[in-house]
Amino acid sequence: MHTVIFRSPKPLVVRFTLSDGPDSIPHEMEVDADEVFTVGDEFEACDRVWSITRLETTNEERPRRLPASAIQRVWAARVDLARIKRTFSDEELSFSDMIEVDPEKVFSCGTIVEHRGETWRIRALHSGVGRTLTGKMAARDIGRIYLHRPPTREEIAAKHKIERGKWKGQEFPGREDHQKKWNRPE
Repeated sequence: MHTVIFRSPKPLVVRFTLSDGPDSIPHEMEVDADEVFTVGDEFEACDRVWSITRLETTNEERPRRLPASAIQRVWAARVDLARIKRTFSDEELSFSDMIEVDPEKVFSCGTIVEHRGETWRIRALHSGVGRTLTGKMAARDIGRIYLHRPPTREEIAAKHKIERGKWKGQEFPGREDHQKKWNRPE
């Protein structure tokens, strides 16, 4: 009979830089020496959820996977909250702000939004790679939302009149002469 003694690997302290929007927080975490870190892995720390964005070593390499013993620093970004920049445009004036929402919240182009007691329409959603003027996007994928003032009823009516053109029922210079020319008795 043999007695087998299992020993846990020695704990090791790994340094982290946790990015929470504009703020970066230094953090240290004790892990097992045989722990392996991978870019994209999610973990909890400081009562928040983080995703590994970069693994730093002593040389210039950018590995996607490393054992804890080879890591100099782990970089991670907060993923349990989405921060979305918004740009509001009203003709020549524009201003920006930022909102914090659940990363799973879906935004759609054309949606009417209230902001500071005023009405705005989502014109475009930009992911940082491309934009959509007609689609939907989850908050976690949005880099910026563009909003414009929706047109008033009067602006819609004027635009509709212009789009219809100058024919039957609309007033335009020379209308009577035009009608006489084309409405000749046969």
